[in-house]
Amino acid sequence: CERELANFAENCKYSMTARSTEDTAIRALFLTGELSMVGFHADEDGETETGIDRLRGLHVTPNKRLTELVQTLLAKEMPWTNEAVVTPEKVRALAFVTLGKLCLRDAELAKNCLKLLARELHMNMSENDGLFASNCLLVLGDLTIKYTNLVDRYLPVMAACLQAGVLRDSETSFLAQKDGQGSPLIRKHAVLTLSSLLLQDYIKWRGLMF
Repeated sequence: CERELANFAENCKYSMTARSTEDTAIRALFLTGELSMVGFHADEDGETETGIDRLRGLHVTPNKRLTELVQTLLAKEMPWTNEAVVTPEKVRALAFVTLGKLCLRDAELAKNCLKLLARELHMNMSENDGLFASNCLLVLGDLTIKYTNLVDRYLPVMAACLQAGVLRDSETSFLAQKDGQGSPLIRKHAVLTLSSLLLQDYIKWRGLMF
């Protein structure tokens, strides 16, 4: 996976992104995320209702270089290219999901990435980019279950997604709808994610949040 992502980055460096290279990067990202989740359980406990889960507790740890490559693909443009090369949409979208899975198995990585994820959520929500904002929101929702105290400070950013595409007139306080293409999708995922967290008692109903 590391080799394939490094090759993809190298091709981007010289503006040589091809569909086959992009597809390979997508497969590498998917495999990285899935392998990191082998043996994962929210409470990391070895007992189940039916006995001992032999896979539970198994942890396939990616090396530092692979983790850095995944994080790099979150950017809109590849940072090391000679000219502005936009990160392919599918690759970037999957990079958010993959990073979220890595964070679920690594508390220190999660702590370091939460601010980045919250910033990307805010920026993509402001731009009505439903795909990336929704992925950020869903990742933060999963991390809330695993690291409730760490994510708590970013709940207002998540809650703001409930009003994605809604503008308030500062003089009349009149709410106006200004939907971009992604706004309805962002609001939908915000409702589903936050209501699920509320029902499971991971977050509380607070004035600051709503």
